[in-house]
Amino acid sequence: VEAVRAVADGEPVTAVGVGTAGVVAPDGSITSATDAIRGWAGFPLRSALERATGVAVVVVNDVHAAAVAEAAQGAGRGAGGLLMVAVGTGIGGAVVLP
Repeated sequence: VEAVRAVADGEPVTAVGVGTAGVVAPDGSITSATDAIRGWAGFPLRSALERATGVAVVVVNDVHAAAVAEAAQGAGRGAGGLLMVAVGTGIGGAVVLP
């Protein structure tokens, strides 16, 4: 919530998008996660942010968000598809198809 306010810098916010570590359920809650963020697994992120900000929130896995961004604006722009493999606190992957 503090990050949203800082980025908005007093301007109106119409929606919030979050790319986060862990497995994200369709309802925007964190299904499972490593202990890198204690208490993250089971946290209802989307509903908590919607209550706190009053705007629509979309929550996706961080590697999925990165893959979509690469396909749209990065190294994968114009490609027929993209496979992203990310190695960090775990190993994640995402496929973007045309």
